[in-house]
Amino acid sequence: MEKSLINLQNSVKYLSNLPRRISSRLPVERIGFIHNKTECIDRYFILPSVILVLNSTGVLEQDGERIPLRGPFILWNWPGEYKRYWPESCWDELYIGFNPDAEKELRACYDPEFFQDTPHAIRYLESCMRYINDVLLLLPHAAAPGTADRIDSLARMILLEAVYPHQEEFLSPVESGLVKIAEFFQTHYRQDINLAELAVQFGMSYSTFQRAWRRKYPDCTPNQYLRNLRNTAALDYLNGSNLSMGDIAAALGFNNPFYFSRFFHDMNGVTPSEYRKNLLRRSKAGR
Repeated sequence: MEKSLINLQNSVKYLSNLPRRISSRLPVERIGFIHNKTECIDRYFILPSVILVLNSTGVLEQDGERIPLRGPFILWNWPGEYKRYWPESCWDELYIGFNPDAEKELRACYDPEFFQDTPHAIRYLESCMRYINDVLLLLPHAAAPGTADRIDSLARMILLEAVYPHQEEFLSPVESGLVKIAEFFQTHYRQDINLAELAVQFGMSYSTFQRAWRRKYPDCTPNQYLRNLRNTAALDYLNGSNLSMGDIAAALGFNNPFYFSRFFHDMNGVTPSEYRKNLLRRSKAGR
C-alpha cells in the first residue's frame, strides 16, 4: 500500500445519512479500513457486508468447518449468518457494509459468481488497489458534496475488480494507454502536464485520447480529474498537518499561496484559511 495512505489507517465512516447527488440502487452505508487488524470477529450478522483482506493469513469457522484463509481474498457476510474469523497475526482489511435490506438487491445486481467460493481469492490485487487507494483518500472528506457518490461508485468497482479483474493484457492499446495516463495523473498531479505530449508518450494522438477519455469519464475532463486530485491532497494537508499555507501551496505545485487560495476557493467555496479556521472551531466545539 502506498506509504502516503498509512496515515488513514483505521478510518471508518458511516454514510447512511449523507445526501447523494446521484441515485444509487446500492448506496454504501458504512465503509472502513483497518490497518494491522488483530481482533477476532465472532457474531451473527445483521447487515449484508463484504470484507477485502489485502494480506496475511487467518482462520474462518462456519457451520462446523474450520477454513484456512490466505490473503488477498473477499468474504461476504449475510444477515442471519454466524461466523468466527480472525487473522493469525494481523492483516489489512477494507470493510464495506450495506443497509439491512440490501441483500436482495445485491443478489439481483450481481452475477451469482460474485457470491460463490467464499472466501473468494483476489487474483490481481493491483487491480483493486487503484480503487481502494482512491477510497482511502476520500474517506476523511466523506461529507463533502458528491463524495459519498464517488465512494458508492468506487465500492462497486472494487468488487468488480476483485471478481473479474480487468487486466491490461485484455485491453486495446488505447484502453491500456488510458489506464496508464490515469495512473500517471495519480502521482504527477502537482506538475503542469501537457496533455497532448502525454497522449503521444502513451501511444495515442491527442484527439484519440480526448475521445477515449470522454467515453470512460463522461462527467469529468482530464483537467477536472487533475484538479480533483490536487484538491483532495489539499484537504488532506489542511486536515492532517500544521503546515503553513505557503508550504502547502509549494507541496501542491502552486507558484505562490495566492494561486493556491484562489484554486481552493473555486473548488470548495471557502479559502484554505477559512477552511482551517472552521476545522479548529468544530474541534473546540466537540471537546
